[in-house]
Parts: sequence; C-alpha cells; structure tokens
Amino acid sequence: MKRTILITGAVVLFLLLAIGGGRKAEAAVKGIELESGKDITKYDVTGDRKKDHIRIDCETPDLYNEGSGDGWSISINNKVVFRDNEKLYVDSLTVLLYQIDTKTVYLEIQENEGSNNDISSHAFYQYKRNKLKKICDVYQPIAKQIYCFHFYVDSVKVTDKKITVSYVNQFSATGYLFWKISYLYEKDGWKKDGNTFSVTEKRNLTVNRKITLYQKAGGKKKAFVLKKGQKVKIDKICLKNGKTYMLAVLSNGKKGWFQSPDKSLPERYYFKEVVFAGKRGGMHMHSTSLCHKEIVPFTLPLAGKREILFQRPLC
Repeated sequence: MKRTILITGAVVLFLLLAIGGGRKAEAAVKGIELESGKDITKYDVTGDRKKDHIRIDCETPDLYNEGSGDGWSISINNKVVFRDNEKLYVDSLTVLLYQIDTKTVYLEIQENEGSNNDISSHAFYQYKRNKLKKICDVYQPIAKQIYCFHFYVDSVKVTDKKITVSYVNQFSATGYLFWKISYLYEKDGWKKDGNTFSVTEKRNLTVNRKITLYQKAGGKKKAFVLKKGQKVKIDKICLKNGKTYMLAVLSNGKKGWFQSPDKSLPERYYFKEVVFAGKRGGMHMHSTSLCHKEIVPFTLPLAGKREILFQRPLC
C-alpha cells in the first residue's frame, strides 16, 4: 500500500514538473518613476552597491510652438550620461527605474509628443562605461514595420530575462487594437519572441466589405472570403517583411489572414465599428484635423497611471 502511494506521488510530481517546465515563474520587477528637476539619491544605478546621485533636467516645451524643441538630460554622480536634444517636439517624458538585482538596473525612458500624446521614443537603457546604453528599443523597430494612426504603450512587465510590452495602436483596418510583444534576453542581446503576437482584447467586428483571407500571413493560398455582415474577432498580429497581417476568426472557429492597409485608409472601411475623424491618410493623424466644430475631451483608460487623452470632434 505504501509503495503504491509513493509511486503515485512520484508520478504526480513528474507531471507537475513536466507541465511547469521544471522552472519557477519569474516575478515581475516594479518600476519606480523618477521625477525631473529633483536630486535622487536612493538607488544604485552603476552597480557598485553604492547609492548614486541621479538627476533628470528637462526644459518645458512650448505647447503652441512645435519648432521650439525640448532638450533634456540624465546625470549620474554629476556627470551627464544621456542627452536627447534632437527631438523637434516632446510633450512629456517618463523615466522608470527597475532594480533587477544588486548589480543590474534598467532605466525605461519614454517620450511622448503632440496633443494626443503619441509615443516618439520608448526604450530600455543600462549604465555601462559612464553612459546609458540602449539595450532594448520597444518603439522604433515596431513603428518602422506597422502603419497606424496612433501609437501608445498600455503597460510594461519587466523581469531579468523578459520584457513584455502591451501596445495600443489605431490600425487603418480595425481601429484600436490591444496587443503584446515579449522581448527575450539572449546571448546577443534582447530580441522579439518571434513575429506573431497575441491580441489581448478581442472584440466583435462586423465585416463591412468582402475580405479575402489566406491560410498563412503573407501567403498566396486562399482560405475563404469574409462576407458583409459576418462577425469576426482579431486573434493575432503578424509583422512580416514590413507589412502587418491580422488573423480573423469566426465564431465557428474558421480563420484566415488578411493584410492591414499600409498606405492610407481604404475607401470602404473593413469593419462597421471602425471610425476615423479628419481626412484620410497620414501617419499619427490627430482626431481634430479638418474639423472646427465643438470639441469634447475624452480618455481611453490604460493600465496603471497611464491613459490616453483625445479631443473628440462632434462632426
């Protein structure tokens, strides 16, 4: 009897280890926001186990003069280790510190621009040889691959080997989509975990025109054709050869890929729920363009303290 119990317990333990991969889940590190214009002396950034003197100096941009520029810098122990004065217009700056271990600290730096607070840069840095070195850019490589009208980050989860970023983008095919990318630490640095990523908020969309779906992202073999009035959900996004592909799934499980337009808004929107204000075309199109009627502010809530502020035109 005892032998049977011991054998059963061993089998259960083996299965648990097999399912969990034999590894414990890595706990996320909480980011600490660093304020500009203040002397910060609580943290070790250089990795020498001594508290450093950190200071962020940043000019206040002129909100009505986009050519004014905005110079800002980060100093550690009274030495400038990072300076960014090349941006033409920066509306806000956010710097978060992540204490990974006693020797490893990451700084997350995000710049936003314009009345809609779109991202203009967002990357992770690490102190090396008297300067901040960019180790993982979570904005520029993605911005070069996708065509969208607004670009935001909903939330960021950081561990020593993995950075997961939840994005919010206004695509010309679907309007706003929430999706995420995981960046993994490898021997040659931080890399995206593949080229196909999950959509985290899957809402029903009503097909507004015929859409040909394909068996693979970027493939030529057709799966089937969506007809006007059908309901689908977008399940995944694939970034491939500079193009954005989306996986549409019907309620019966049938699915296929289509390409999101990469030049301008289509003459007939792909889905009835998609709404854009202003003229067609143009990157990061502000919702107030070419509309001078009454403006009503509204927000799109995001995780944590971040939220998107828009100006909704009543026209």
